[in-house]
Amino acid sequence: MKISKTTKIGILTVGSLAILIWGINFLKGRDLFKSEKIYYARYHNVGGLEASSDVRLNGFKVGYVSDIYFKEDRSGDLMVKLAINKNFEIPKGTVAEIVSTDLLGSRSVKLTMGKSQQYYQPYDTLRTSVEADLKQQVSEELAPIKAKAENLLGSLDSAITVVTYVFNDKTRDNLRESFAHINNTILNLEQTSKNLNLLVAAQKENMASTITNLRKISETLNNNADNINNIMKNLSNVSDTLSALQLQASLSKFDDMLTNLDEIMTKVNNQDGSLGLLVNDPMLYNNLNRITQNLNRLLIDLRQNPKRFIHFSAFDLGKEIYLTPKHTSQPNENVKFRVLLVSSTSAIPMESALFKPFKDVEEVKSGKYFNYFVGNTSSIEQIRTILNKAQNVFPDASIVAFKNGKKIRLERALKKVNK
Repeated sequence: MKISKTTKIGILTVGSLAILIWGINFLKGRDLFKSEKIYYARYHNVGGLEASSDVRLNGFKVGYVSDIYFKEDRSGDLMVKLAINKNFEIPKGTVAEIVSTDLLGSRSVKLTMGKSQQYYQPYDTLRTSVEADLKQQVSEELAPIKAKAENLLGSLDSAITVVTYVFNDKTRDNLRESFAHINNTILNLEQTSKNLNLLVAAQKENMASTITNLRKISETLNNNADNINNIMKNLSNVSDTLSALQLQASLSKFDDMLTNLDEIMTKVNNQDGSLGLLVNDPMLYNNLNRITQNLNRLLIDLRQNPKRFIHFSAFDLGKEIYLTPKHTSQPNENVKFRVLLVSSTSAIPMESALFKPFKDVEEVKSGKYFNYFVGNTSSIEQIRTILNKAQNVFPDASIVAFKNGKKIRLERALKKVNK
């Protein structure tokens, strides 16, 4: 059978294409005549890994990267398809780590075998990690050095600034003057030293005589050491005697004073004399306390009704109305009497301890003042009783009259009650 030229050309073309495809895949590390198992690895960043990159175990090539594509869940992660030799089993726990293979930044996948007795099945997803590239490692190593260099430069700049500020023209002039003064001082010291040498040379004989006299005085003191010791002992005995005499007299006076004080306290405790009666008689204390309270009320009544006790006019212009009404008066229901405890420009809490002795304390604001009232009755006797109680806590407490809810003068209210 004769083969036509067209057929030969077709066969040659197909063969060439097959050889070309096989060659391209062979250059990429793929062997079309070897069977492979496919595994997957998921990375957030592949760091420059490309398809056809090697997959190595302990430096030996066991496969290659078949494909790299984005995960369909739109998470931004990348799926790397690994083609591994069919005869190579991968135990579970194996880590597929992207590593650098050279200084130029080429990347490959390094398998770190797991210890499990179970193995991954084809199309399983392996555990992954990414080794830092050379640039990142260099950056991490150089970062502390860079920070230290920046701090050093900042310190040097501050030091230079301080030195420049300190050693200005004025400072340099001061330093020159200081050195000049130091030189003058040294010259003066030198001159003084010369003068001292001359003085010592001139007074050498006198100084020798002085030293001789001091030696004689020292020898005299040494020869009379026993006499000096006797004198010091005598002085010590005299001092001790004087001290003992003064202490004894002081103790004697103090003892007499304690004896007198004890006699006085005995008389007081035995109610002997007015002071003892005053200290030990509780009735006397209570009477004095009641007299003080009555005197306080009398003074308050005198301040509120001065005309009741003192008359300044020679003419009687009418009947005076005092705070104490006749007992025959009948209450006027239109007139109410209240006791004003205190007025303050700031509010006082109703739970204050000042208001505990009273019931139904009412706060009424008038202008900028807060007024606190207690009691609300038409009987002047009742309001007087409340006032006496209130003045024990509030000495300035007073009676205020109201008619039909409006404040009126106390004299007018008393006249209406006395009708």
